[in-house]
Amino acid sequence: MVVITQTVFSCWSRVFSDNMLEIGTGIALLFFCFLYWKYKRLYVQGECEQATVASRLEKELSEEMKIINELETEVNRYRTIFNKQFCADSAVSLKDVESFNFYVSLLRNPASANRFSMDEWDNLFHFTDIVSNDFCTRFLEAYSYLKWKDIRLCCLIRLKFSTNDVAILLGIKEESVIKNKNRLKKQLEVDIKHSFEGFDEYINQF
Repeated sequence: MVVITQTVFSCWSRVFSDNMLEIGTGIALLFFCFLYWKYKRLYVQGECEQATVASRLEKELSEEMKIINELETEVNRYRTIFNKQFCADSAVSLKDVESFNFYVSLLRNPASANRFSMDEWDNLFHFTDIVSNDFCTRFLEAYSYLKWKDIRLCCLIRLKFSTNDVAILLGIKEESVIKNKNRLKKQLEVDIKHSFEGFDEYINQF
């Protein structure tokens, strides 16, 4: 038994000795194949992650460009109103220009306005009157019993600020903006006297 074991061991030793180069080469090839597979896997994974990030950034950029274009369209619309008024009677005053510039700054960056001063609110009311057939003046005459915070809310709605922007500009939560709209809708009996679907529509058509 011992002789057989020694013979087998001796045969295997000769096999390893005679094929040492081939065996070493095979092991090296397996090792390099493993490294290549590992590299390929990490490379593909990295490419997928980069593609995902690029897609997300492209989507965000597209959304930002859409918002910017909408803002520019709105600004240009009001600029056209100013130009028509200027051509009609050359009556555009410094206050008109200041109110327009103030509106544009709010439209582009609502968060920049922390708390309005009375002069700034006056500018915004003045601008709203210019571009909406004296909305603030007419609204105050029709609803003189309303509080100033309600007039300010209606002014921002008329200028088509979003609920989120209105919340920022008034320093309240979005939920509070919605609650105030519903309260005013009932207070003004909009749902009884008019066929408008929402309070915003009523304000925009006033």
